[in-house]
Amino acid sequence: MMEPISQAICPSSGISSLFFLPDWQFLSFLAVLISASILFLLYVLNRAFENKEGEAWVKLEIYETFITLGLIVLLALAVDALCSINVGFLFSGYPLSSYTGGTALTLQPFSEIGMDESFFDVGLIYLDEYSDAVVTAQTILFSFYSYLNYITSMTFTHQPIGLGTVTQPTAGFGTMINSVFITALNGMVISYLVNKTQMLVYYFGLYGFVKYFLPLGIVLRSFTPTRKIGGTLIGIAVGFLLIYPILLTVNKITIAKPFNDTIEGVSGSIGKAWDSASYEFFNIWESVDSSAWDMVLHAPVLFSHALGGFVSFGVLMFIFQTANLFSLVAFGGYVFPAFNALVLATGIRYLSRFFGEEIDITNLTRLI
Repeated sequence: MMEPISQAICPSSGISSLFFLPDWQFLSFLAVLISASILFLLYVLNRAFENKEGEAWVKLEIYETFITLGLIVLLALAVDALCSINVGFLFSGYPLSSYTGGTALTLQPFSEIGMDESFFDVGLIYLDEYSDAVVTAQTILFSFYSYLNYITSMTFTHQPIGLGTVTQPTAGFGTMINSVFITALNGMVISYLVNKTQMLVYYFGLYGFVKYFLPLGIVLRSFTPTRKIGGTLIGIAVGFLLIYPILLTVNKITIAKPFNDTIEGVSGSIGKAWDSASYEFFNIWESVDSSAWDMVLHAPVLFSHALGGFVSFGVLMFIFQTANLFSLVAFGGYVFPAFNALVLATGIRYLSRFFGEEIDITNLTRLI
């Protein structure tokens, strides 16, 4: 079980964390203090040398530093509020599977959202469970494909007295399933890699970027020449803290139930294929006389019908269920990451512009 990522983002409830603050908040407030100290020193120097222009510039920068402090306080309050939201309770009326009761649910990769999980934890759990979901889908398809590929390449030789027939009743089906399987497998591998990349970005954003680059952005924002790059760093950090976890939570709520239901449906279709083969086999068996010679004569028909029943149903099930599974994998591995990147990039763009420009307090008072 992975460590909840909220432990690094949300306030601590014990005395092990200084002032009960997570590292990123403590370092952020420390960065504001360092910026204010540097500006105070510059103000004293300009005052000592009676540099009026320098004094005016430092006063403006101190004003911007206090604005930055206010923004960081608002950010900390917003993150703390996000940490306190019980996501499991929020979505308690939305089950993530239609299969309940006596069926085995071990194949379902997505679990229900726990009552004590925050948006930050749900986002990371979703990425981890989606990787398992892709591996589960690949395993099921590969197992089904292995049996079908073996059967579609079988050749029966029936020559009891040196003469007879050589039949391949499932010839032609192998070409159909090979192309479908290889295309789906390649797409799933790419989807798996994209999801793992998302997980690394999520780790880096919440463990690394917020902890180290956010304080650096606060210091850089306190000075005019570096205000834009400082605002960019702050905007990226805010995007990881407030936008990305919510997006990933919505991703899980959207795809978990269809994926769980489809996985159960695909595993059930394999059993239906075997039932179809058994039905055809025993139908022919009952129509054959019980004598050994008659059994020998009708063996090709018997096996052809049995295989025909399995392959005709199994190949169709394999193609349609592969398409069904791959559509969900592609949606979670291509559509969601592209949508998340678009929303995150757009949000960071406007946040960077907001944090990277001088804030006119008169405009804010007009709004109030």
